[in-house]
Amino acid sequence: MNQDFGNGGPRHRGGGCCRREIGGGGRGALVEAAALAALLGSKAHGYDLRRRIAEITAGNLEVDPGGLYRVLRRLEDEGFVASTWLAGDSGPQRRDYEITPEGRELAGDWRDRLRERQQVFGLLAQALEQALGEEPAQATERGPASAARPNPAPAEKAAAVATPGQSPSVRVAISTLGPTLDDRLDERFGRASYLLIVDPEGRQVQVVDNRTNQQAMQGAGLGAAEKVLEHGVGVVLTGHLGPKAFRALHEAGIEGFNGTGMTAREALEAWSAGRLARLGQGDGHQGLG
Repeated sequence: MNQDFGNGGPRHRGGGCCRREIGGGGRGALVEAAALAALLGSKAHGYDLRRRIAEITAGNLEVDPGGLYRVLRRLEDEGFVASTWLAGDSGPQRRDYEITPEGRELAGDWRDRLRERQQVFGLLAQALEQALGEEPAQATERGPASAARPNPAPAEKAAAVATPGQSPSVRVAISTLGPTLDDRLDERFGRASYLLIVDPEGRQVQVVDNRTNQQAMQGAGLGAAEKVLEHGVGVVLTGHLGPKAFRALHEAGIEGFNGTGMTAREALEAWSAGRLARLGQGDGHQGLG
């Protein structure tokens, strides 16, 4: 068996034509395989998918919300998953994802790919065990040292692209009372009337209607956070973040900044100039989202 694991892998076979390659060595590739596996049973929304992936991998694959939604958006763009917005019984709308027939074929490709990797990795592990058989103590000493190296936190990774005072290529979400940049910023994140998704470079604005969240008995902050994550946002401009919304955004590496008293346009300009204060966990107010 001759496999090249560094340059893609077997191509997707749907429709009798090679649509795309799978199987690179990055962590995002495993997230894609895990998301497909989690969706094979039934449709699910983002937070439920994270729980399923944790169960499938026995907790060995931690998926941050931002990374998962990026994978889901790509799979949907390529036709491997589909999504629908559903109204909750007592909470905000949620976006459910389900696998398509093409996605099932892609999952089959992933199954074959991972089995090939498992065989190759097993052979490599056996060869290393034999080569290191005379130095078991040294191998034991090296193991904990490498395992103890921490991975950077999501917020630390996002800081490089979300530093205020620059013009990074990052989408910004602004909670507002109206659907334009000239409307006042709504200091309530979860129960804001609208969420404006802004591309700072092109000043393109996408309007997300968040009014269904205003009547939610609970979960408004998480509902708004899920909408923000689905749009690939890196920064949120608002007034307050509830504890659950703050935690969900923080886990995805998304920072919040306080633009109370400004219009959306003024808040965006102030953030770009580095004049807005960061929202910390202590700035979250219960009930304000």
